Amino acid sequence: MDLSVKTALIGGSTQGIGLASAQALASMGASCVLISRNESKLQEAVKTLAAGHGQKHQYLVADYAKPDTVRDAAAPFVQHNPIHILINNSGGPAGGPITKAAPEEFLAAFQQHGHHHFRILARSEAHEPTVIGDLVFVQQPGLPQFVRHALRATR
Repeated sequence: MDLSVKTALIGGSTQGIGLASAQALASMGASCVLISRNESKLQEAVKTLAAGHGQKHQYLVADYAKPDTVRDAAAPFVQHNPIHILINNSGGPAGGPITKAAPEEFLAAFQQHGHHHFRILARSEAHEPTVIGDLVFVQQPGLPQFVRHALRATR
């Protein structure tokens, strides 16, 4: 699959599923924009991304636990750059039986896993993304092949 003309925005991308997703997308030619709260880890993560297709990988510093930082970091970027692939990944609620979770935990999980990316893409006076392709929600452990499968429609 050739993603050399695509830009992917990947949340929670300094480790785990987020970093593996970014590495898989970069290996297929996508330019990756990583989002996480730790700038030094972001700098290191960007160095691990393949760039053999002339990609320009970047990062945005934002903390998904602080919604305004996500909006403030992403809004200027999406105003001037099309996003073709959005990987919605970030840390999440503690594991355990669903029957033990409080309603507030479900709301917090929605805020962290869904709301922020919708805010990034939402129309506002400040910005409107020019191209939107696939939105992938990652909430369970997966493999980079999950990304390949989920993005087949971008060909």
